[in-house]
Amino acid sequence: MAQDLYQTPARKLDKFVFDVLQPDSTFLRQAGQAIDTICEFLKTNCFADRPPPRIKVDRIVKGGSLGKGTSLKGGSDADLVVFLDCFKGYNDQETNRAGIIQEIRRMLEKCQQQWHFEVIIETSRWPNPRVLSFQMRSKTTVNESIDFDMLPAYNALRKGKPHSQVYVELINCYSRGGEFSTCFTELQRDFVVERCTKLKSLIRLVKYWYKQVRQRGQSLPPKYALELLSVYAWERGSRDRAFKMAEGFRTVLELIRQYKKLCIYWTINYDFEDELVAGFLNKQLRKPRSVSLHVLPPWLSPPMGVFTPILLPCLAALSPRYGPVLSWAGSIGWEAVRSRWGLHHGMDVLSQAQGDWRCDCSWGPRISASHHIKEAWP
Repeated sequence: MAQDLYQTPARKLDKFVFDVLQPDSTFLRQAGQAIDTICEFLKTNCFADRPPPRIKVDRIVKGGSLGKGTSLKGGSDADLVVFLDCFKGYNDQETNRAGIIQEIRRMLEKCQQQWHFEVIIETSRWPNPRVLSFQMRSKTTVNESIDFDMLPAYNALRKGKPHSQVYVELINCYSRGGEFSTCFTELQRDFVVERCTKLKSLIRLVKYWYKQVRQRGQSLPPKYALELLSVYAWERGSRDRAFKMAEGFRTVLELIRQYKKLCIYWTINYDFEDELVAGFLNKQLRKPRSVSLHVLPPWLSPPMGVFTPILLPCLAALSPRYGPVLSWAGSIGWEAVRSRWGLHHGMDVLSQAQGDWRCDCSWGPRISASHHIKEAWP
């Protein structure tokens, strides 16, 4: 782990996030300009050379860390989901996206000379890629770059909370988990972007730790899983907008230690009212799991992988031998943190993170965290 985090006292973690992790206003302004440039390109120039009927961009949704307000200094990612009128359904997106991506790449290479950014386009090794990845580097600011993932998508979600029929159609053409999650990017983004500033700072710290401990060549869960875990810890813990950063960080790492016992989901974007949807949800939630966190229906969320590859570094960070990382010379009492943030010995949580239980799952212990939180926070 980077030496600067090891040497940071618990009381100065907020300053560490602000000074080391949070991008400065200059970069954020340049990032906004770069995103605006790409969006304007997509809307006006990208499909200008195609014969009629010309493809129309319905809308563009900005996701990734920049879209959610959790970007890190020195490099950030932006997902630009491009909803096109040429996709009439989910299967249409899967069948025709490769040709659309090729066209976007061709026009991107043609137009980039007009911009004040250096563009480096990544070549996909997949025959039917889901995404066009490229990097935009500032020509004026050293060591600042933005990684873009541009994803063509079917406009399944017109506005507001999706109707159950949207999910019924998706189940009927279901192929692989996460295949059409791009169609619902704004739901994932909005779930995080609406959170308080302090919680976003915790997410930045967790992501920074994650970048430091991960090793090349290992199967890791996406960063979005850690974002959800941070949100869950805050929701079930203090809900205080001015919580102690060290306590929040300690709580998230403790949850990672217990990854085999976690299955967390939110039902703000779906419910169990429709019989077909309810049956499919229950089937997905009964599957063997190492860790499962969902703000979208489980079959929409990309595979989370397992936490095993990052478990050993996590355990090392939690041991007394590495005290500066979490205990900071005894300045944090874990038992007090455990109580305040609603964690208990022997915890096995299959938790619906909002609302009452609606899922009839028959496997394993399913202790709802809400009961323990209510005791800790009367």
